[in-house]
Amino acid sequence: MPTAHEDGHRSDRGHFVLSCRFDGQDCQARHFRTFHHPTYGSCHTFDGVSAAQHPGITHGISLVLRAERQHHLPLLSTEAGVKVMIHGHDHTPFLEHQGFSIRPGTETTIGIREDEVRRLGNPYSHCRKGAEGVDVHLLYNASYTLQ
Repeated sequence: MPTAHEDGHRSDRGHFVLSCRFDGQDCQARHFRTFHHPTYGSCHTFDGVSAAQHPGITHGISLVLRAERQHHLPLLSTEAGVKVMIHGHDHTPFLEHQGFSIRPGTETTIGIREDEVRRLGNPYSHCRKGAEGVDVHLLYNASYTLQ
């Protein structure tokens, strides 16, 4: 990610994300959002282009990350490496319940296909659209993806 340092985003993201390409183009530092997770520490979400133009390994996201064992949080977690979760732009990532871990010093290739399920409402089922008629408050102002 050569332009990350040029954008003035010299946080730990510049040391963690060594290179990034999406759909054949170099990623920019502005394509990432960073937030703190109580268990995993600094989390970086790729928030760039909405979708790759073509399927295949050369058109998705390609990252080279620095996941050094000495940078994990020994008091909060016994895990070292990277936790990866694929989620929509408007979905809250629940890292404790979803995603997968990648050990340091390994290469991993991931292929995914999205299936969208739309449940039929009344009279076909008891499903409701959104939160209508449900006396539960959302913890986050976003969509949930847990099933």
